[in-house]
Amino acid sequence: MKGETFCMHLYLLRHGIAVEAQAGESDATRALTSDGRRKLRKVLKAVAEAKVKPTLMWSSELKRAIQTAEVAKAVLGYQGEILRTKALAPGADTEQVWEEIRVHRPPVIHLVRFPRITINHAVVVFDASPTESGIRFLTYDPNYPDEPQALLYERRTRSFTFANFSAKGRSAGDV
Repeated sequence: MKGETFCMHLYLLRHGIAVEAQAGESDATRALTSDGRRKLRKVLKAVAEAKVKPTLMWSSELKRAIQTAEVAKAVLGYQGEILRTKALAPGADTEQVWEEIRVHRPPVIHLVRFPRITINHAVVVFDASPTESGIRFLTYDPNYPDEPQALLYERRTRSFTFANFSAKGRSAGDV
């Protein structure tokens, strides 16, 4: 594999809105809410209309991530198995994710828990470009379904935030 290059489309999908954490309950067992499922389906229908056809789906072992993957599988017509991986667990090392990519290598839908993200719902990432301080993504966001939104990743703080502007008609590199 060293020196070999390949092309893939990598789609990141955060889990849908989950029930609030309860005292004494494991975070891993939190399920999607009905509103979370509804908003997730809305986002995924837009993805399906864009003719996205995943060839591989991963999920962390969190209940809400598995449920999100199952909704994505149904809405997008994915026929394969949803692969569960510890590489997507909270606190997992980034190198574990890259190793999964190196092993599987096809286009992927990737369900992930972002580090210190400031949103609490599912978004679909469809474009990305590097910036001086991180990466700028364009997303479909169910809270703003009329146009794409920009999601910024800051390397220094390892955090994600939404940019406060309209991204309509632009690529991630333009915004």
